[in-house]
Amino acid sequence: MQNYWLFMVRSRLKLTTVSFFVGIALIGCSRSEPVGKKSPESLVKGETPKEVTFQDKTVNQWIKTLESSKAPSEYVAASKALGEIGPAAKKAVPALFEAMKNNANEVEIIVALTGALREISPDGQELVPVYIDLLKDKDPTRRFGAALALEKIGPKAKESMPALIEALTEALNDDENIVRSAAVSALGEIGPVDKNIVPALVSALKDKDSIVRSTAARALGEIGPEAKEAVPALVNALKGQDDSIQFAAALALAQIDPEVKDLMPALLATLNDKDPFRRSGAVHVLGEIGPAAKGVMPALTISLKDKHFVVRVQAARALGEIGPAAKAAVPALKVALKDKDNKVRTEGAAALKKISS
Repeated sequence: MQNYWLFMVRSRLKLTTVSFFVGIALIGCSRSEPVGKKSPESLVKGETPKEVTFQDKTVNQWIKTLESSKAPSEYVAASKALGEIGPAAKKAVPALFEAMKNNANEVEIIVALTGALREISPDGQELVPVYIDLLKDKDPTRRFGAALALEKIGPKAKESMPALIEALTEALNDDENIVRSAAVSALGEIGPVDKNIVPALVSALKDKDSIVRSTAARALGEIGPEAKEAVPALVNALKGQDDSIQFAAALALAQIDPEVKDLMPALLATLNDKDPFRRSGAVHVLGEIGPAAKGVMPALTISLKDKHFVVRVQAARALGEIGPAAKAAVPALKVALKDKDNKVRTEGAAALKKISS
C-alpha cells in the first residue's frame, strides 16, 4: 500500500492564481455563517421601501453600472454596492456571473464579484442553478470552482437536488481530474439522499486518476453505513494492487462496516510492512474503527515499540480510541509516557485518560 499520509495530501491541481481565487471565492458563496454588513441607506427600521437603494441607486441601476464597467475600480464599486444591498439584489446574480466570465484574468474583479455573490446569497442555495450551469462551462477552473461550491452547499440544496445530482454525476466524466475529484466530493457531501449517488461513487473507484479514486473511497466512507452496497467494491480495492486507494478503501470500510471480514486481516498484515508510513496508515485505520478493534489490541501494543515515532503516535492514539476495552495495554502506555518523542508521550497520556474514563 502506498504512503497513506502522502497520498491524502498529494495534489496535482495545476491551477493558476486566478483559478485559486475563483475556486475559493465560489466556496465562499456557499458559506452559511451570517454576514455582518452595513444596511443600505434606504432601509429604515419599520419601513418597507418599494425598491432598495444604495448610495441613491437602485439594484437595476447598479446592474447597469456593472454591465457598462470597463475599469477594475468600476467593477469593484458596483460589486460592493450590490453586496451591501444583499439578498434584495438577487436579480443581479446573472450579471455578476457574466462579469466573472468576462474578467477571468482579473483577480481583483473576481474577488469583488464573488464577494457580492456571497452577500446576496449567504447559504448559496439560490445560486445552485448558476453553479449547475457553470459545471458545463468551457473553462475547467470555473467547472472546478462550481463543483467545490456545490460541495459546500451539499444536502441543503433540496429544491434543486435532482438536477444537482444529475449535473454532478455527468461531471464524473469531465476531462479534467480536478473537476471529477471535486464532483466526487460534492456527491459524497450530499450523501445517500438519492439512490444514484452511491453507485456513481462506486464507479469513480475505477477512475483513471488516483486522486479521484481515493476521493471516491473517502466520500463513500463519509456516507457511512448507508453506503453498504459499496462494500464489495471497496473490499476489491483493499485486496487489489492499486496502492493509491488501498488505505482510503480500508478507512471507508471501517466507517461503513468495521466487521467486514477482509478488513482486519489486511490491516494486521500491514502492521509488519517495512514502510513505516504504511504501518502508520494501518494503525490509523484501526484507531478509526475504535472499540470494535479491541481484538487487535496486542498488535497495537507491539506497535507502541515501533522504531518509527509516527507509528508509535498512531498506536497510542488507536489504543485510546478503543477505550476502556484496552485496559490490558495500560502498562505499555505507561512506558510510552517515557518515550523520547514528545508527541508519543502526549498521545500516551491522552490514551490512558480515555481508557480509565
